[in-house]
Amino acid sequence: MGKKEKLSAYIICLDEERKIEKALKSLQFADEIIIVDSGSKDRTVEIAKKYTDKIYHNDWVDFSVQRNFALDKCEHDWIFTLDSDEEATPELIEKIKLILESGTDKTWFKVRRYEHYNGKLIRYCAFNPSYQIRLFRKSHGRYIGKVHEYPKMKGEMGVIEEAMNHYGLEGTVSELMDKGLIYAKMSAEEKFAAGEKRTFLYKYFSGLAMFLKSYITRKGFLDGYYGLCLAFTDAWFFYKRQDYLLKLWREKES
Repeated sequence: MGKKEKLSAYIICLDEERKIEKALKSLQFADEIIIVDSGSKDRTVEIAKKYTDKIYHNDWVDFSVQRNFALDKCEHDWIFTLDSDEEATPELIEKIKLILESGTDKTWFKVRRYEHYNGKLIRYCAFNPSYQIRLFRKSHGRYIGKVHEYPKMKGEMGVIEEAMNHYGLEGTVSELMDKGLIYAKMSAEEKFAAGEKRTFLYKYFSGLAMFLKSYITRKGFLDGYYGLCLAFTDAWFFYKRQDYLLKLWREKES
């Protein structure tokens, strides 16, 4: 067994006073915690100061810019990241410790994530199974993508089944739809910039297909009322993304 490698953990945030402390508490096992805030007006920074003095401000451009800024502030090569509405479970923490202590040939890991909607664990729907790249060597990749950003990595991938919890799904269906509109617009702009073009009928097909995938194929009906709500909002996001994408092409062609 070689020498244990050190770990940097980071969170990017904006006005997350209600949730960020749970994430920060679960990161206490890291050798350093980096916070990159884009201008919080609430108590987010005040809460973060209880857990780290490495707090930086960076004006918002997009997700990848913010995350790469955070990487540049991290002292160590191994990186673990959480969103401010997530939490590393004790089992996940012990797994990461074991990887750092025992060594590994892998340079990046996907970590399983459990979704919660209004406090209820979602076992099915389109979210399951869900894996996110959260543990990696920063020397082997950088973030790309403006909306659904991810670190583009070199080297061999590993998978960690010990999970983290995500508490980002809250509120009424209407509130989830409003939040989905923001991401749908950003995602459409990203696809437009990449030259992606779809037919008029595709926007209806994509929404219906996503509902069927989430509610039937991924057995969202077993999550009861919550599963129905999430399948509907998933379908709404895909429909609106294609709708915005079509509008962007119409504006360009006119």
